[in-house]
Amino acid sequence: GKKLSDTDLKKLYNVNILMFERKGQVRHVTADTIFSDNDNLLVFGPLEAIVRLFKLHDSSSRDKCEAREESYGIKNDINIIDNYDYQVLSEIKLNVVPEILKDKTLVSSHIKDFFSINVMMVSREDGPIKLNKDSILREGDKVIAFGPLENIYTVFGEHSVKVKQSESKREIG
Repeated sequence: GKKLSDTDLKKLYNVNILMFERKGQVRHVTADTIFSDNDNLLVFGPLEAIVRLFKLHDSSSRDKCEAREESYGIKNDINIIDNYDYQVLSEIKLNVVPEILKDKTLVSSHIKDFFSINVMMVSREDGPIKLNKDSILREGDKVIAFGPLENIYTVFGEHSVKVKQSESKREIG
Protein backbone atom coordinates (compact mmCIF):
# COMPACT_ATOMS: atom_id res chain seq x y z
CA GLY A 1 0.00 0.00 0.00
CA LYS A 2 3.04 2.32 -0.10
CA LYS A 3 4.63 4.10 -3.02
CA LEU A 4 8.09 2.75 -3.77
CA SER A 5 9.56 6.18 -2.99
CA ASP A 6 8.15 5.92 0.56
CA THR A 7 9.87 2.60 1.35
CA ASP A 8 13.59 3.50 1.31
CA LEU A 9 14.44 -0.02 0.05
CA LYS A 10 17.65 1.20 -1.58
CA LYS A 11 18.82 2.96 1.57
CA LEU A 12 17.76 0.29 4.06
CA TYR A 13 18.53 -2.91 2.12
CA ASN A 14 20.76 -1.78 -0.78
CA VAL A 15 18.15 -3.36 -3.09
CA ASN A 16 16.77 -1.98 -6.36
CA ILE A 17 13.52 -3.11 -7.97
CA LEU A 18 14.16 -2.75 -11.70
CA MET A 19 10.92 -3.97 -13.30
CA PHE A 20 7.79 -5.85 -12.38
CA GLU A 21 5.17 -8.03 -14.04
CA ARG A 22 1.50 -7.66 -13.24
CA LYS A 23 -1.14 -9.87 -14.90
CA GLY A 24 1.30 -10.90 -17.65
CA GLN A 25 2.34 -7.35 -18.50
CA VAL A 26 5.93 -6.18 -17.82
CA ARG A 27 6.11 -2.66 -16.42
CA HIS A 28 8.82 -0.20 -15.52
CA VAL A 29 9.13 0.88 -11.92
CA THR A 30 8.63 4.53 -10.95
CA ALA A 31 8.78 6.31 -7.62
CA ASP A 32 4.96 6.19 -7.55
CA THR A 33 4.71 2.42 -8.13
CA ILE A 34 2.60 0.57 -5.57
CA PHE A 35 3.06 -3.19 -5.72
CA SER A 36 0.28 -5.78 -5.43
CA ASP A 37 0.37 -9.24 -3.84
CA ASN A 38 0.75 -11.19 -7.08
CA ASP A 39 3.35 -8.98 -8.78
CA ASN A 40 6.59 -10.59 -9.96
CA LEU A 41 9.59 -8.35 -9.33
CA LEU A 42 12.99 -8.15 -11.01
CA VAL A 43 15.28 -7.21 -8.13
CA PHE A 44 18.97 -6.31 -8.01
CA GLY A 45 21.08 -6.29 -4.85
CA PRO A 46 22.94 -8.49 -2.36
CA LEU A 47 21.33 -11.92 -2.11
CA GLU A 48 21.32 -11.85 1.69
CA ALA A 49 19.43 -8.54 1.70
CA ILE A 50 16.90 -9.75 -0.88
CA VAL A 51 16.22 -12.90 1.13
CA ARG A 52 15.77 -10.87 4.32
CA LEU A 53 13.53 -8.34 2.62
CA PHE A 54 11.19 -10.77 0.88
CA LYS A 55 11.41 -14.23 2.44
CA LEU A 56 11.83 -13.56 6.13
CA HIS A 57 8.83 -11.26 6.25
CA ASP A 58 6.67 -14.26 5.27
CA SER A 59 5.57 -15.99 8.49
CA SER A 60 5.86 -19.51 7.06
CA SER A 61 9.48 -18.85 6.02
CA ARG A 62 10.19 -17.36 9.44
CA ASP A 63 8.71 -20.46 11.11
CA LYS A 64 10.93 -22.72 8.97
CA CYS A 65 13.96 -20.59 9.85
CA GLU A 66 13.16 -20.80 13.58
CA ALA A 67 12.64 -24.58 13.34
CA ARG A 68 16.02 -24.92 11.58
CA GLU A 69 17.67 -22.85 14.34
CA GLU A 70 16.18 -25.09 17.02
CA SER A 71 17.44 -28.21 15.28
CA TYR A 72 20.99 -26.79 15.14
CA GLY A 73 20.93 -25.47 18.70
CA ILE A 74 21.58 -21.99 20.03
CA LYS A 75 22.93 -19.46 17.53
CA ASN A 76 24.33 -15.95 17.81
CA ASP A 77 22.15 -12.91 18.44
CA ILE A 78 22.88 -10.02 16.07
CA ASN A 79 21.57 -6.55 16.86
CA ILE A 80 21.98 -3.82 14.27
CA ILE A 81 22.77 -0.66 16.19
CA ASP A 82 23.11 1.71 13.24
CA ASN A 83 23.46 1.53 9.48
CA TYR A 84 25.59 3.50 7.05
CA ASP A 85 24.48 2.60 3.52
CA TYR A 86 25.42 -1.10 3.20
CA GLN A 87 27.63 -1.16 6.31
CA VAL A 88 26.37 -1.57 9.84
CA LEU A 89 27.46 -1.15 13.41
CA SER A 90 26.33 -4.30 15.17
CA GLU A 91 26.32 -5.91 18.58
CA ILE A 92 26.76 -9.67 18.48
CA LYS A 93 26.19 -11.99 21.43
CA LEU A 94 28.43 -14.98 20.73
CA ASN A 95 26.51 -18.04 21.81
CA VAL A 96 28.65 -20.00 19.35
CA VAL A 97 32.09 -18.88 18.13
CA PRO A 98 32.08 -19.01 14.29
CA GLU A 99 34.47 -21.55 12.71
CA ILE A 100 36.55 -18.79 11.08
CA LEU A 101 37.27 -17.35 14.55
CA LYS A 102 37.46 -20.53 16.62
CA ASP A 103 40.77 -20.69 18.52
CA LYS A 104 42.26 -17.95 16.31
CA THR A 105 43.33 -14.43 17.06
CA LEU A 106 41.48 -11.62 15.30
CA VAL A 107 44.59 -11.06 13.17
CA SER A 108 45.12 -14.73 12.22
CA SER A 109 41.43 -15.18 11.35
CA HIS A 110 41.77 -12.47 8.66
CA ILE A 111 38.24 -11.30 9.44
CA LYS A 112 39.23 -7.75 8.47
CA ASP A 113 41.12 -8.76 5.31
CA PHE A 114 38.56 -11.21 3.91
CA PHE A 115 35.28 -9.76 5.19
CA SER A 116 36.04 -6.06 5.86
CA ILE A 117 34.74 -6.52 9.41
CA ASN A 118 36.34 -4.43 12.14
CA VAL A 119 35.91 -5.80 15.65
CA MET A 120 35.81 -2.58 17.65
CA MET A 121 35.07 -3.80 21.16
CA VAL A 122 34.63 -7.05 23.06
CA SER A 123 32.95 -7.33 26.42
CA ARG A 124 33.06 -10.33 28.75
CA GLU A 125 31.33 -11.02 32.06
CA ASP A 126 33.59 -8.62 33.93
CA GLY A 127 33.46 -5.80 31.33
CA PRO A 128 35.29 -4.68 28.19
CA ILE A 129 38.59 -6.34 27.33
CA LYS A 130 41.56 -4.59 25.80
CA LEU A 131 41.83 -5.73 22.18
CA ASN A 132 45.21 -6.47 20.67
CA LYS A 133 46.67 -8.67 17.92
CA ASP A 134 46.44 -11.73 20.19
CA SER A 135 42.77 -11.30 21.20
CA ILE A 136 40.64 -14.43 20.78
CA LEU A 137 36.84 -14.34 20.88
CA ARG A 138 35.10 -16.69 23.30
CA GLU A 139 31.65 -18.08 23.73
CA GLY A 140 29.58 -15.60 25.75
CA ASP A 141 31.44 -12.51 24.47
CA LYS A 142 29.54 -9.45 23.33
CA VAL A 143 31.18 -8.07 20.21
CA ILE A 144 30.75 -4.63 18.67
CA ALA A 145 31.66 -4.93 14.99
CA PHE A 146 31.48 -2.66 11.95
CA GLY A 147 31.33 -3.91 8.39
CA PRO A 148 29.13 -4.84 5.44
CA LEU A 149 25.77 -6.19 6.62
CA GLU A 150 26.03 -9.22 4.36
CA ASN A 151 29.46 -10.10 5.75
CA ILE A 152 28.34 -9.73 9.38
CA TYR A 153 25.63 -12.32 8.64
CA THR A 154 28.06 -14.55 6.75
CA VAL A 155 30.61 -14.65 9.57
CA PHE A 156 28.40 -14.53 12.65
CA GLY A 157 25.28 -16.26 11.29
CA GLU A 158 21.92 -14.89 10.27
CA HIS A 159 20.08 -16.11 13.33
CA SER A 160 17.98 -14.15 15.81
CA VAL A 161 18.64 -10.92 13.94
CA LYS A 162 17.19 -7.93 15.77
CA VAL A 163 17.28 -4.22 15.11
CA LYS A 164 17.72 -1.65 17.85
CA GLN A 165 15.54 1.30 16.98
CA SER A 166 16.74 4.84 17.29
CA GLU A 167 14.62 7.93 16.95
CA SER A 168 16.83 9.27 14.16
CA LYS A 169 17.36 5.99 12.27
CA ARG A 170 14.99 3.70 10.41
CA GLU A 171 14.71 -0.08 10.83
CA ILE A 172 16.81 -2.34 8.67
CA GLY A 173 14.92 -5.60 8.82
